Amino acid sequence: MDSEILTEFSNFQGHTQNVPFYANNFFGLGGNIDLFQENNMKAVNTIDFSQNTYSDTGKAVIEKLREDYVKMLDQAISKEVNNERRAKIIEGRDALNKFKPHDLYNKGRNGYSEEKYSKTYRNKK
Repeated sequence: MDSEILTEFSNFQGHTQNVPFYANNFFGLGGNIDLFQENNMKAVNTIDFSQNTYSDTGKAVIEKLREDYVKMLDQAISKEVNNERRAKIIEGRDALNKFKPHDLYNKGRNGYSEEKYSKTYRNKK
């Protein structure tokens, strides 16, 4: 298989969702996540992921987004009656809290780089 096609396929695979129903259900946590993403697209778009590091403004946006996302997860935790599901949401929240702003920036930057590569590759054809 052509290495560029393999990279393209790998990038596509990396963007697919494989999550439990309760976490993807629009009328629960999944819907809250979808709405959070929709409501915060303008804020995310203020971050320049083409640079090697973020600006002070970018750092502040990342910190605020993480803080708001954690609050949303805390609300979901307080409403979840299933102990196993609650534990999984807590695990995800705690993992997110371990990431530093530069870690989250680099994840966004990697996504930006892959998308940029993908568009360049498609335009070559």
